Amino acid sequence: MALEDALVLAKCLASHDCRATALRRYEALRFRRTRGIQRRSRWIGQIGQWQSPLLVRSRNYVTRLLPSQVLELNLRRTYAYTT
Repeated sequence: MALEDALVLAKCLASHDCRATALRRYEALRFRRTRGIQRRSRWIGQIGQWQSPLLVRSRNYVTRLLPSQVLELNLRRTYAYTT
């Protein structure tokens, strides 16, 4: 995310004379993506910290059933970024 942020910020600063305008554009470009990744990360973190034996077994069972394509799609969505 930091590398993406740096790239988008550099492009915004290079294409706008006014820094305030460049920063508003940067925020508009980054908000949706970073919000989505933050929400997904929080959700996965909460599930990963379950302590109830029943919930842990259920989580592990469902995770084993998921096809690898589902996990791969999630990774591709996260790592395949174009500006």
